[in-house]
Amino acid sequence: MENQPLGSGEQAKIVIFILLMLLANVWAIVPAILLGLGIFMLKRSEDFSYIKAAVNITKGYWVLVSLFWAAFILIDQYEWYSRDGFVNWIADGNYIMLFFVIAPLAPIPLTHYLILKPLKLRKAWVTKNGIFQ
Repeated sequence: MENQPLGSGEQAKIVIFILLMLLANVWAIVPAILLGLGIFMLKRSEDFSYIKAAVNITKGYWVLVSLFWAAFILIDQYEWYSRDGFVNWIADGNYIMLFFVIAPLAPIPLTHYLILKPLKLRKAWVTKNGIFQ
């Protein structure tokens, strides 16, 4: 199975995922560029490690974005958070800010299953011929 071409469904998943990341928000431009660079370097040097590196860097980027939002929210809410405690913070409806901490973590498994997994299954083919051949 490693030496067979990617199916049109798998190619479509990769393209749609990268395009959706570009359209999703400003934060997703960097991972889309990194994944595109990984695909370009794979095609140029025929080395699959570039894709793995691009996916790992993308995962790390999403963790950093999540940590950024967590730090921003904690710094912004510090006085109120320390005075009333976490329970009152959630009870007052500020839990929506937790969405900004958790939401950047959603692309991590999506990147693994929609980009890395199909490419790993066809590693020999993708390394030799590229993704869209």
